[in-house]
Amino acid sequence: YFPEEQYHKRHEVWLARYAAFLLPVASCMVETKKRPRPLSEHISHELRLRAKDAQTVSRLHDSSLRLRELVKRDSPEDDRLAIGIVLRQIGPIWRIALLLGLTYELPLCSVASTYSRGVPETTGDLLVDGDQTGQILLDTYKKFEEAVVQLGMEGVWDLKQLVDGNKLKTLLPGIPKGPVFATVMDRQIEWQIANPEGTLAECQAWLTREFSRYAR
Repeated sequence: YFPEEQYHKRHEVWLARYAAFLLPVASCMVETKKRPRPLSEHISHELRLRAKDAQTVSRLHDSSLRLRELVKRDSPEDDRLAIGIVLRQIGPIWRIALLLGLTYELPLCSVASTYSRGVPETTGDLLVDGDQTGQILLDTYKKFEEAVVQLGMEGVWDLKQLVDGNKLKTLLPGIPKGPVFATVMDRQIEWQIANPEGTLAECQAWLTREFSRYAR
C-alpha cells in the first residue's frame, strides 16, 4: 500500500520509463481496421497494458515531439498559444514530455547515463557527463522550461471558459449545437491563453466580433 501522492509519483516514473522505452517509434503509425494508430499504442495493447496508460504514453510522445519543435523555435513568448495547447493536451506531466524531447536529442551515451540514475523530475536534475553538445541541449531545454513557468503556463490545463455554455447561447443565440458549439468554446480557451489578462467583457466582445454570424 502506498499513500495516494506516493502512488501517483511512482506511476509517473513508470510512465516516463515506458515512454522512453518506446521513444524510437514515437512518430510511427500503423494501419488498423478502424483507423491509423500510433505504433506505441499498438505495442502497449499487445503487451496488455491498461488502455488509459497506453493512451497516456501516446500523448506523451505526441507532446514531446511538439515541444521539441517549440524548443527549437526559441521564442516562447511568441509561441504562448502553441505551448498552452500542448500543455492542455498533456496536463501536469508536461515536464515528462519535455524530458522525452530532450532525451530524443541527447547522444545515446548521455541518455544511458542519465536514466541509470533514475528518472529526473525536471531538466535541472539532468546530468550530462563531459558532453559539450549534450550540455548545450540541456541548457536550451532548461531555458525553455523556465520560460514556460515564467509565462504563468502552469495549470493552464485547468483553465475554464470565461463565458460558459449557457452564457454563450445568450451571447450568440444563433449558434448551432454540436461541433460548431464545441469549436467556439475551444477558440475561447485559445483566446484566454493568448490573452492571460483578458477580462470577461473583453472576451465577450471578441466572441461577438469573431462569431458575428451567430450574434443575430
